[in-house]
Amino acid sequence: MNLPARLYYPLDKAAKKLNCDVSDLIHFGATSSVEICIHLSFHKASCDFELADENNMETLFDASKIYFDGVYNSFKLRRASDGVYINDFYGLAALPPQDLLAFDFLSDTPVSLNQVFCPAGNGAGFDNVIGAVYIEPDEDEVQKVSLNHIIDRLFMTDVEIARLSGVPSNNVAPSLPDIIKKGSSKTRNAQAKFIKSLLQIHYGADVANSPRQHLERKSSGSGIILADFEGKNLHAPSGVAVDSWLKFIDVDSIGDLD
Repeated sequence: MNLPARLYYPLDKAAKKLNCDVSDLIHFGATSSVEICIHLSFHKASCDFELADENNMETLFDASKIYFDGVYNSFKLRRASDGVYINDFYGLAALPPQDLLAFDFLSDTPVSLNQVFCPAGNGAGFDNVIGAVYIEPDEDEVQKVSLNHIIDRLFMTDVEIARLSGVPSNNVAPSLPDIIKKGSSKTRNAQAKFIKSLLQIHYGADVANSPRQHLERKSSGSGIILADFEGKNLHAPSGVAVDSWLKFIDVDSIGDLD
C-alpha cells in the first residue's frame, strides 16, 4: 500500500522509531530541548514572536486579520492596538520544558498549560517570516492537566523525529535552529532568575514568589504590579504567563554562590 508519510506520531510510535521509551521522550523534552507537542484547541490567546524576518512582518499584517493553515495547526492572527492575538487555534502546540519537567517527576499532579509554542517546521512561509511563536491562552482557556490524563494527546512531529534520528523528513518546511526557536534552558533559567530578582528588589519576596495575583484586576482594583504598568501606560503580561515563567525558579543570593 503506497501511503503518504505521517506528519506526526503519537509518543508510543515516536519512541519505537527512536528506539527508546515514552518516559525517555518526556525526560528529554524536559532536559534536552527535544520538542514534545500536545493537541490543543482554544478560541483566544495572546502571542509574541521571535521574528525570522523583521522586514516581512509588516507585509504579513497588511490586513488586520489573517488565517494561517500550517503543517501541524491552524489559527487566525489578529493585530490589535495592544498587541497580536491568536483566535481559533486547532492542532499541535509544543510544550515548554518546565511543564515537561513537572510531568517527568509527577505524572499524577495537574500542571497548568499557561504557555505553548508553535512547532518547528510548521510551514516554509511561517518559519521563514515569523519564526518562533509564544502562545499564552486566555486565563479562562488555560488547561490544567496531568500527564496520565493527556498522554494520548502527546505527539512528536516528523521534523523533530528526523532531526533526532538524522533521517531526512518528507516535510520540506525547514526546521528553525534551536537557538532561534527557544534558546537554551540555561539561558531561559537565567532570564527567569533576573525577572524574579527584579520583582523581589522592587516589590519584595512575597510578591516575587506569587506574582500572578499582583498582575490581575479584581473588584478591589488592580494588583500592585498591574497598577504600576497602567501608571506608566504600559501593557502588562498576564499573571498566568509570568507565573509560568517563574515556576520552579529560585533567586540566588550572594551567599548561595560562595
